[in-house]
Amino acid sequence: MSSETVVAGLRAVAGSDMAMIAHSPADTACRPVLDAAAAGAPVLIEQALASGHLAGGRDP
Repeated sequence: MSSETVVAGLRAVAGSDMAMIAHSPADTACRPVLDAAAAGAPVLIEQALASGHLAGGRDP
């Protein structure tokens, strides 16, 4: 289940097989979802390089 808010992410962790959240060094708003998933729920991180903006000028 993909989520765009912390509340939706927490619901995904609690009621789905996995959650997909946006998370990067520049966007840590969904960190509570990662903390909740630490007990064993898988999480797929999207936009880890902030859509390429954190690639350091290289083509990711």
